[in-house]
Amino acid sequence: MESQNILVVPSVELRRDYHKGCYSSVSYVDNKDEFKVELYAPGFKEQDFNLQIADQMLSIYAEQRGTGNCFRRNIKLPDTIDVASNSLYYKHGSFKVTFHKNV
Repeated sequence: MESQNILVVPSVELRRDYHKGCYSSVSYVDNKDEFKVELYAPGFKEQDFNLQIADQMLSIYAEQRGTGNCFRRNIKLPDTIDVASNSLYYKHGSFKVTFHKNV
């Protein structure tokens, strides 16, 4: 079984983006073939999210319509990934973005 490095955003960073009772949990999985960002935001729907990539930076912004609850995460992506190779997955407040690594 191949080992994976998992880096969890410290609670200090979670508090920094805290806004109107809303926060999210973010983790990163970096293994040999891919880099994965997993975000858990209960109560948010897929259409609440806006993702952008610029200069190896992934910006995730989400705002719940009608409540004003929102958060933003900026994640520096490794230089070893192909940003165009991203795939997205969303289900019940869990959002995952996967990037393949350059060979």
